[in-house]
Amino acid sequence: MGKNLLSTEEKKDLVKWYIEVKNDKNVKNKYKYVKENYELKYHPKVPPTKKTVLNNVKIFNKFGSVINRQKHTPHKKTVVTEENIKKVKSTLESGSGKSVRDIELKTNIGRESVRFILNEELKLFPYKVQIMQKIPENSIKKRLDFCTKMIQKLQLDPNLLNNIWFSDESHFYLDGHCNKQNMRIWGSEKPEKFIEKSAHPLYVTVWCAISAQGFIGPYFFENSNQERIIVNQTNYQNMIENYFVPELRKRVGDRFNEQIFMQDTSPHTAKKTMELLEKIFGGKIISIKSTDIWPPYSPDLNPCDYFLWGFLKDRVFSENVGNISLLKEKIKQVCSEITEEMCERVLNNLRFRLNYCTGSSF
Repeated sequence: MGKNLLSTEEKKDLVKWYIEVKNDKNVKNKYKYVKENYELKYHPKVPPTKKTVLNNVKIFNKFGSVINRQKHTPHKKTVVTEENIKKVKSTLESGSGKSVRDIELKTNIGRESVRFILNEELKLFPYKVQIMQKIPENSIKKRLDFCTKMIQKLQLDPNLLNNIWFSDESHFYLDGHCNKQNMRIWGSEKPEKFIEKSAHPLYVTVWCAISAQGFIGPYFFENSNQERIIVNQTNYQNMIENYFVPELRKRVGDRFNEQIFMQDTSPHTAKKTMELLEKIFGGKIISIKSTDIWPPYSPDLNPCDYFLWGFLKDRVFSENVGNISLLKEKIKQVCSEITEEMCERVLNNLRFRLNYCTGSSF
């Protein structure tokens, strides 16, 4: 049924008909009785639902009227005084006032006065609570150990960070992405505008690596027919051997043996994958199964997470992309815009992050 706004007269009739048969044991389906009476009197209007009928009866029993008086109760009118300011401040400091309505109820001060006191007198503004993933205690220790160890190594070799290649992969969906919190449409009427998302959207899986020396990528995980494939250990090893290593050799030349490779989780840590990486990089690996252990729950320490994916997706999806081929071309185009200077600034920011994590300075 569509939305059916009821007049006061209709609401009265619904309540009257319901009460007529409320205690009548011969009428088993009371809603049917109300519905039939409504159809006879108000045809061709669509009868209200059973829920609507019961809601109106509930309002009548509570207020003695079909008008919900609770909705029409005017806000208290109070004045802004020193005493009221102290009340609001005290309520906030006690932690019992989490919203304007909470403070209004606890202090008996009008809502508009509460708002004025919060904004104009106390110079406070509402902020959303940030929801963060809880990090287990053992993972916190691993983060601290890693950052401390990295700082110590950087103190001995200030150029060490320049030789680390941070890697990761990410999905790029054809539908793109939309941040509802930042999406606003200003107008005098509510616009009929929707963002449509597919139930099973098409996407490509992109791998990249970044260091202070520059950027390598994008690599698309796909077969010879350019069809997307999963990132399993076989496909990952193939990418390392046939794409990353040749590209890295071209970029760094005879300094290849100085390079350090960083990766995160499975399938990157399968036994054969780790053996391959040991053979290529001679133990210069940062991973969850290596001498230098990459700490879990640490996207804030990986430049791919704290810079690269956001940078790429913001620009790739700045306009609609029609198909997978165009999506891949757009990704390649944006990747080509990443300069060595940008990479150097991003990696320098990691020094600050290591420092922040340990609370030290270097």
